Amino acid sequence: MRIFYRLIALTQLLFLLIILPEIFKLIYPSEPQGKLFYVFSLQFVHLITWLIVNGYYCIFYKLQIPFAEQFKIEKLNWPWQQNQEEWIAIRNKTILNFVQHIITGTLLALVLSFIVIKTRLDRDSFPSIQEVFSQIIFNGICEDILFYTTHRLLHTPSLYKFHKQHHEYNVTISISAEYSTELEYLLGNVIPAMAGPTILGSRVHIITTWTWIALRIAKTLQAHSGYKFPWDAVTQLPYITDSEYHSFHHSYNQGNYGSLYRIWDYIFNTNIEYNKLKKSGKYGLIDINKQS
Repeated sequence: MRIFYRLIALTQLLFLLIILPEIFKLIYPSEPQGKLFYVFSLQFVHLITWLIVNGYYCIFYKLQIPFAEQFKIEKLNWPWQQNQEEWIAIRNKTILNFVQHIITGTLLALVLSFIVIKTRLDRDSFPSIQEVFSQIIFNGICEDILFYTTHRLLHTPSLYKFHKQHHEYNVTISISAEYSTELEYLLGNVIPAMAGPTILGSRVHIITTWTWIALRIAKTLQAHSGYKFPWDAVTQLPYITDSEYHSFHHSYNQGNYGSLYRIWDYIFNTNIEYNKLKKSGKYGLIDINKQS
């Protein structure tokens, strides 16, 4: 099964990094309409990715397939199994919160698009595979540095009040990924995610930014899904944070502050408790990919 899972994970990576940008090129309009096209197309990619990935996880949540449930990370029940009334309330609040973030993100992008955003929009300079890949790595590094920094700051006593809302989910599900205050959404999500494309300026094409946004949204939804599927692409990559890694952060409300990579947690010793419990077998799932 290990080989089968790895093939599925490799297929996901090939689709996201190679096929998806080509699909974007095929549907790209002949005459993109400047700044407004930039802003609303980014939000459209965000929304479509959110709907598709959440729809994927909702199938598993709804059907409760025994095969899939063996990959559930936490021993606690799902939110809807704990208290139905409380679940309906927080579900509705989470969806409304997401809509608010879409509006906030759109307004912010409109402002920034006229100030600092210099992304290429033409058809003549579509990015190559090498350009897409290298710039996504750069975006990931920028995002991870800023996310780790802001996430850790939000866990300080003076700022935790702006982050507490996100931790209302002690057992995370995919829709909880962006559930946060507006300040956290700005400092912890929007700025880190858009730092790389902003720095790159005219060196980056919007197709690369679309691909990056789709990857980033899919990754954060996976990290909050509550499942650690062995066929997820992130489980096959070294030093990448996966859903179990982030689920520990929600369960214990400490450590594991990284977004994409574990490197900053290792450097600043903020994943010691997770590593200790994981090594002793007191937390997490058995790594199926390492089983004989």
